Amino acid sequence: MVSLFIGAYSAVVSCVYFLLPLYLKGTLHFTGAQIGVLYAVLSLNAILVSFPVGVTGDRYPARILTRLGLLGIAVCLWGLAGVASFEPFLAVFLGFGLSMQLLRQ
Repeated sequence: MVSLFIGAYSAVVSCVYFLLPLYLKGTLHFTGAQIGVLYAVLSLNAILVSFPVGVTGDRYPARILTRLGLLGIAVCLWGLAGVASFEPFLAVFLGFGLSMQLLRQ
């Protein structure tokens, strides 16, 4: 059962990462630099929140962090679909990166 969840998660995230630049360029008309900033911030977010998420993982059970991560990912993906300008999209994308780190922990 766990393998099914991990596989589904990997498939969804891979599709999002692959198709997101096409959506950003075609529908929201973001520039290449803005798309690059979004992906750079996502990578930087992973580096910056790894330690705090790890410390949080020592204090709280993994099932709580997993549930929070999944809830955060769902809310952020819903938010990404509704946001149309760069700055709010960047804020929601930061939340998406944090939620992904919580789930990976």
